Amino acid sequence: KKNGTDLVPVTAVHLEPLGAYSHKVKSLGALKKGATVAVPNDATNEARALKLLASNGLITLKSGAGDDATPSDIAKNPKDISFKELEAAQV
Repeated sequence: KKNGTDLVPVTAVHLEPLGAYSHKVKSLGALKKGATVAVPNDATNEARALKLLASNGLITLKSGAGDDATPSDIAKNPKDISFKELEAAQV
């Protein structure tokens, strides 16, 4: 509005499904204390990965952590999970 424009969405954006995969761990609940979890290092997908872990009760994100959440936005990490940020194509 400040620049005399009226931007509106043209279409919804499709987001690819996101999951957790492992050859060794059969479920997220089976992650051992101190496990290392790989997450994408780009802002959008890293936040999605952290939200996936939070929705499964493995971490708690700080209040207000949005769509650009990073590991520094983790409020609680009871399993002491360490995060390895990798290129999305490697995850």
